[in-house]
Amino acid sequence: MSTTAIPALQAPVPGGYNIRYEPVKGSRLRKAEAEAIGPVIASLINEDDDEEVWYSDIVEAARDPDNPMHKRIFGESDDEAIRQRRLTLARHLVRSIELVWDIDEDGETYTQRIRAFHPVEIEIVEEHEEEEDIPMAVRPAMAPTPRRAIRDIAMVIDDPLSADQLLTMARNDVQTFLERYENYRDIVPEFRKKFPDYLWRAMKRWLQQ
Repeated sequence: MSTTAIPALQAPVPGGYNIRYEPVKGSRLRKAEAEAIGPVIASLINEDDDEEVWYSDIVEAARDPDNPMHKRIFGESDDEAIRQRRLTLARHLVRSIELVWDIDEDGETYTQRIRAFHPVEIEIVEEHEEEEDIPMAVRPAMAPTPRRAIRDIAMVIDDPLSADQLLTMARNDVQTFLERYENYRDIVPEFRKKFPDYLWRAMKRWLQQ
């Protein structure tokens, strides 16, 4: 899969400007790498509206030594261990890039961040070569296979399925967070007294943004 022209960056909210790609906080990706790799992934995703982009496509595009993803995924060597890890490296790369933009409110400039690319699970039916000549009506029923495609934030905003999966992921994150501190509630009196109030105030701030 070859890259096409880099799509123009747009902020997910009206009034956003100075839009750019940056590394997620804590990522080992350098700022210059995020600036170079973000547009390449975006161009792969937007190349064909009727074609999904998989992590294997990221790996394939990175085979080109001139591609900015090449060093991150293929490294300096080509041994078996690296070959086995390439899909994992592609996943890490995709989730290490944020879309960043500035916005003015009440005379102040604020910087906002959001993950630029999201995995979305879709179900596909893969046809085997030996079945291509068999009429559809008599082919054996095949169960759909779930696979994770990559979509940019603009697609997530416009697609209810993608947005619903993002909501599910957020709900699971919240549940994991609460379970992590559940036992502290029972054995640390100060924690039990103050933590619910902290959660409530944090939620109020989030809703008022």
